[in-house]
Amino acid sequence: MSTPAKAALEEARSRHLAGELDLAEQGYRAILADEPEHGEALHLLGLVRQQLGDHDGAVELLTRAVAARPAVSIYRCNLAVALRSRGEMGRSEACLRQAIELDPELAQAHYHLGGSRLVGGDLAAAEQAFRQAVALSPELKEAHYNLGISLQRQGRAEEALAAYRDALAIDPRYAKALLNLANQLHRLERWDEALAAYQRLADVKPDSAEAAHMTAALSGVTTSGCPAAYVRALFDDCAAGYDARLVGELGYEAPQRLRELICSAAADTPSFARAVDLGCGTGLMGKQLRPICDQLIGVDLSPAMIEQARKTGRYDTLEVADLVSHLVAATEPYDLIVAADVLSYWGDLTDCFEAVARCCAPGSWFAFTIEASADDDVVLTRSGRYRHHRRAIDKLAARTGFTLVAERTGSFRREGEEAVAGQLFLHEWGR
Repeated sequence: MSTPAKAALEEARSRHLAGELDLAEQGYRAILADEPEHGEALHLLGLVRQQLGDHDGAVELLTRAVAARPAVSIYRCNLAVALRSRGEMGRSEACLRQAIELDPELAQAHYHLGGSRLVGGDLAAAEQAFRQAVALSPELKEAHYNLGISLQRQGRAEEALAAYRDALAIDPRYAKALLNLANQLHRLERWDEALAAYQRLADVKPDSAEAAHMTAALSGVTTSGCPAAYVRALFDDCAAGYDARLVGELGYEAPQRLRELICSAAADTPSFARAVDLGCGTGLMGKQLRPICDQLIGVDLSPAMIEQARKTGRYDTLEVADLVSHLVAATEPYDLIVAADVLSYWGDLTDCFEAVARCCAPGSWFAFTIEASADDDVVLTRSGRYRHHRRAIDKLAARTGFTLVAERTGSFRREGEEAVAGQLFLHEWGR
């Protein structure tokens, strides 16, 4: 490469490192105009396109870079990342294996291979790849962090905590590692340590909904409701294995119990023309409702949960939205509105009940569950969920036009090894 061309590449690279992507792209394209198969210019331009979200353009440029310089392992590694962004997991893994064959000590290739295995659910292989990346590049904080995720998903809590702490030793302000550390400590019911970690996260990321909500929960402060961002992140994160954990580990029975309550209150086999499942999650409630509803709509804040629900085929329509926004925008009434294990993420239920009432015709039913508070009208517990007292529900129902049709008391889920006291209600509007 000529001296002017080297200078032009360095100038474009400096722009790239400074985040000036448009100027960097102009520089790389100027080099390629004179030397169309310049490997490094193709490679770096491919990275720019990847950063800009143009995965197709990135794959095309990085493929040309590999063809121009087949022996450069990092080109294949970055091509693998672009392919993975496009959903081509098989080709991506093949590129990573080729990169590792060319350079067994390329930590980034092992790291991205671990990411691919993690997405594919092969946790042992993911762990092995992340450990190799850490061994080759101990300062690669992302490898420590993802090693923690692979260990956590294998149920190896203490090892996961150690991996998150290793990542934080490299970068004490690494927000993702702080969040996972805090959440893992919370799952282990190490309340004081979890609170300290959430407070650290709040210092690092003042706009963190998770930090704000869980700091309140662990400090004994009852807020008006979970931030929407907290709920969305919580359920997006657990959507893939949600049913197994909720039903298998926590003994979740709210959907079956609500259907039993609805059926017991009906004179004949119940049939509803138009029903909505608020906070539908993966569709567990939809499974119970589908046989008794002509039209079933599912609403959830979490896009990942909606995708899981879509796979079941139980819903006529699915919408990513919070329940109040959906109900306020509704143009037709529902004759059945169901909220299974949803109100536990609301402190003040006033807006919720008013929005539900708005979407009821006379005779419409509202079926829902709460976690039961022994004393206070509403209390935010250390779990991050709210408990409500029966008297508060009665007052709010009466104020918004609902009459109690049926109720049942009893636990429908566990927290750890303890059954959570709960209540199931069926109200009628406009009687």
